[in-house]
Amino acid sequence: MKFQALTKFQKLMLINAHPFKLVLNTIGGAIALYYLWEHQIIFAILLGGIFIVAGTIITTKFSKFNPEKIADTFFGEIFLRYSSVIGFIFYLASHILIPVSFWMHNLYLALLSLILLLCGLLKTR
Repeated sequence: MKFQALTKFQKLMLINAHPFKLVLNTIGGAIALYYLWEHQIIFAILLGGIFIVAGTIITTKFSKFNPEKIADTFFGEIFLRYSSVIGFIFYLASHILIPVSFWMHNLYLALLSLILLLCGLLKTR
């Protein structure tokens, strides 16, 4: 991101590329998906959510979050792709379908969700 200023939405998406947030999102997501598979939605939300919220708080309040610096990293570039309209639609669709697929024990739907997530990475400009 050397040539243009980041929008507020891009900065918001880049929070997810920060190492603390990325690790805690992964842990929280894995916990949530486990409990969704077991049909325990309250545990999925509470236990998975703790890690996800903690990642956001640590990243924004306690670390030196520099969106411009994060934008130049591998994961920063990925999340900037999801900040386009089409990329964000695929990102949201996958983040809705993945939990549903685990709840329904439908691994084909989970695979479709991952394909949608990858489609969001395609350049649209």
